[in-house]
Amino acid sequence: HFTFPHLVAMACIDDLSYDEYMDSLSRRLLTPNYVIIWSTKHFIYPQILLRSPDDVLVLRWHPNDPATLVAGLNNGQIIIWDLKDWISMLENGECTWDHRKLNTPEGGEEWNKEKGFIPVLHWSAQSALDAGHNEEVMDIQWIPRSIHFDQESSFPKETT
Repeated sequence: HFTFPHLVAMACIDDLSYDEYMDSLSRRLLTPNYVIIWSTKHFIYPQILLRSPDDVLVLRWHPNDPATLVAGLNNGQIIIWDLKDWISMLENGECTWDHRKLNTPEGGEEWNKEKGFIPVLHWSAQSALDAGHNEEVMDIQWIPRSIHFDQESSFPKETT
């Protein structure tokens, strides 16, 4: 994170060939995808698990809003998570885990499930599959406010 150096967002995907990817598609559709938010101040477990509808290939924090994380997906979608309810805890290095769930007589078997030990958040917004990219999203760039695009040209123009 550019503002909070103790935070790291990461996504893990399988390194598969196209044929292996297609062969495992039915299993993959049933397996949830997550982005994991880690803190170096509490490194035993992740701080937050962020659900994703597909494999995440690129992550970018919003440059002006530290509570907004954007991801580019394998299916061509862009998704956004709004972490505003958690950012103050993350910023201050507070632990987000629900220790009551871990210290149960059952031994914390439900720690990674919805409403479990580690908070699981769903994305706040997503691009449409039919109106988006046809290929995977490999990069996300934030454009400065002084740059704009219009219908007259595909080249960016600087606002004066």
